[in-house]
Amino acid sequence: CVVSCASVRPCASTGSRSSSDRSSSDRSSSGRCTSGDSRTKNNSATHSNSINLVYRYHTNKRMFHPSILLQLFCVCLFLSHHCTTVTALHNILHYGAVPSTDAHEYDITYEEAYGNGLALMRALIAANYTHTQEGVDGVGDGRTVLIPEGLVFHMMPAHTEDLCGLKHITLQIDGIVSARTEPFNEWTLRNDRYGYKPMHLISWCQCTDVTIKGTGRVLGNGHSWWWHVILNGDRPGSRPHLLSIETCANVHISGVRWENGPQFHIWLRDVVNATLEDFSIHVDVDAQKKMQSSFVSRFPVYPLNTDGIDPSGRNITIRNINITCHDDAVAVKPCRRSGDICTHTDCTQDILVENVRVKYSTGMTIGTVPPNPNVYCVRNVTFRNVYMEMPYKGIYIKTNPGEKGYGVIDNIKYENIHITDPLWWGVYIGPQQQQQPGRKGTGCSFMYPLPFTECPTQWRVSISNVVLKNVTVENALLTPGIILCDRNTPCTNVSVIDSKFTSRTHLPSGGGFVCENIELEGGLCNSGMPDLKGFTCLLFLLASIFLPTYFLTRICVRVCAPLCYRNNKIHDTHTTKDTQKYQPIDQDDPLAHTDIEHTHTHTTH
Repeated sequence: CVVSCASVRPCASTGSRSSSDRSSSDRSSSGRCTSGDSRTKNNSATHSNSINLVYRYHTNKRMFHPSILLQLFCVCLFLSHHCTTVTALHNILHYGAVPSTDAHEYDITYEEAYGNGLALMRALIAANYTHTQEGVDGVGDGRTVLIPEGLVFHMMPAHTEDLCGLKHITLQIDGIVSARTEPFNEWTLRNDRYGYKPMHLISWCQCTDVTIKGTGRVLGNGHSWWWHVILNGDRPGSRPHLLSIETCANVHISGVRWENGPQFHIWLRDVVNATLEDFSIHVDVDAQKKMQSSFVSRFPVYPLNTDGIDPSGRNITIRNINITCHDDAVAVKPCRRSGDICTHTDCTQDILVENVRVKYSTGMTIGTVPPNPNVYCVRNVTFRNVYMEMPYKGIYIKTNPGEKGYGVIDNIKYENIHITDPLWWGVYIGPQQQQQPGRKGTGCSFMYPLPFTECPTQWRVSISNVVLKNVTVENALLTPGIILCDRNTPCTNVSVIDSKFTSRTHLPSGGGFVCENIELEGGLCNSGMPDLKGFTCLLFLLASIFLPTYFLTRICVRVCAPLCYRNNKIHDTHTTKDTQKYQPIDQDDPLAHTDIEHTHTHTTH
């Protein structure tokens, strides 16, 4: 009993350790206790007394008295119970992690940050090979890795590839994990198969029954990365995600707060049976820039690609989440099959997003979906009970350019959606509007449909069976939205039911949707263009989006928008369901003869 207990490392320190103590865990594994608290010293004394007792009776060749045997039994029972308690959680402190007391990244060296990443990796591997009472593949505290409360761990990734093969593992984050940004090139891995590939802060693959939970935070310190992209261009693979989970089954994420990601906060790729619930994602631009050391990076910058949650796979539920991210809050993407990924499904499907509050985002999104020879696909997705405040776009379904293969977007439902003060479009269905620093854009102008702008449609990706039910868009800066489809593959079975839209400016189409190759009867579609006054006001309001702080943006929207009112009235559109038939423009196209579900509208001024 004593020998089995002594084989476990009970001497690891639970307090702050300096870099000179990094090898203490290695020294403790050889049987010598070099550091620890009072409990460790007492346990060591108990070990010594027990062994001396046995040795004394053995050397004197005396028979064991029953009372002595009872005492030995009690000591062994106590030690066994104590050892079980010590090894219940794989605390990363026991694997050489060096904590900090400050969330700022400048009080720790690169080597220490790399060592913390290595400690986390070692703890996960050890937990994965821990034998529990339920067996090697069982569950229990012995397969839990702990990042302890009250401590900050700055990290650099220690893995050159994703950590794969985890089973029945729980990562409990009660402290703070902070990504050290510099040197930037240490986050990029050259991979002959995929080209440049970022090493994400936490990256797992081919895992089963994994959980991430806790009361702590994961900080990405993204402001430095955003400026790095502005100054140097956005090379593919140059920025990490905070959490990447790929080709995994039975995933549960809850509790932990994710902040200021360099790129996506949570990326699920080819995941089946996942639940994400009860946590928040937050990008704080003003707080981030105050932390920067260089003169340039102290200036505000727009967060780039800071998506909240980007899932692809099958049977995924996202609920009870608060998101402020300045990009896609939830972006349901096709499972992009390449090499050995996307083994769980050939189409992203059966996704539910509910009970979500969002501020400053590009909305609840499908896509982007580009064409592909493997047919990229997203179907059976429901967004419901979602509240969005000041999004750039609210409801967003987007395609992407491509010249090979096809894509499918089918059976998408938005229900009980409330959008207030959208800064651009409340509803946007069509080609993606994007231009990244240092990259080729999608070809669709952010200013479309203003004069001298264009937005090429994508005929290789079909959009069908889209329902907007009980959608409210209040105080929109522009008209309700855009539904932009291709003449050869028009959008089919699009419904707007029991919904209400109010506009501050009636721009650019006089109050209705801007529509191409989809017809919503009763005046909901209106392709009229703004007059010169409206065009000038629109440009001024667009410039307000890029003011240094979002507080000033809100003021400009409230104060400047009334200057563009037409007769100082709010355009109010109500919809009720009514079915009509629509013949597309191209009568010779065999794909074009379809029925489309439209709406009858009642419009008041």
